[in-house]
Amino acid sequence: MTHTPGFRALDSAFQALRRQANAHGGIFTTKMAEVLGISRALLAHHEKSGRLSRGERGVYRFADNPPGYLEHLRDYAQALGPNAVFSHETALTLHELSDVSPRYVHVTVPRSRRFVRRPPSYKIHTVVEPLPPSDVVEVHGVRATSPARSIVDAARSFTAPEQIEMAAKQALERGIATPEEFERIIRVTRSNQYMRDILRRVIPGQNGLQPANREHAGRMSVLDRSSRV
Repeated sequence: MTHTPGFRALDSAFQALRRQANAHGGIFTTKMAEVLGISRALLAHHEKSGRLSRGERGVYRFADNPPGYLEHLRDYAQALGPNAVFSHETALTLHELSDVSPRYVHVTVPRSRRFVRRPPSYKIHTVVEPLPPSDVVEVHGVRATSPARSIVDAARSFTAPEQIEMAAKQALERGIATPEEFERIIRVTRSNQYMRDILRRVIPGQNGLQPANREHAGRMSVLDRSSRV
């Protein structure tokens, strides 16, 4: 059977869409499809036929490319938008810090996105202001909080202290976090004495972290101040 030019064009468009999906962890959005001339109605048709599977709103994948854990994260991140960042215990697992086994997938979003639809296995955390660029990194193709930020956030959410201590020690030993980073993040997040005590144990020979810059030189370390939070 000979395809009409229209069918040939669609076949070519779907091949191009598959290449784009492969470059984005196996997923694509309706916007990506529409740029190639593939309508939402056609996507819905192929979803019903079993050629495509739909994830979060506006996100699809080819059915012969089933998702793994990272693909699920990429899928959901696409739906949440560019300011979504995986955080807390989920970020610890992405950084391979501690032995924690998260009960939920933790993601931090701007407060304006707090009512976004989420699967039962996801826990949404919100921030008033976007996280600073220094606190966000890319790990395995997804945006996540930096190692130091992940550890502090997990501690503030009452992750087991032995897991926090292990994660902080590993991060310092691997050189992916510094005492100064912990100092800054603890200060801006107004972390409590619990986190300060953990870092005192992890950093040998110090009663607290040293000031992160000259502005705080000569002052008592933030770890030595009492917290009302």
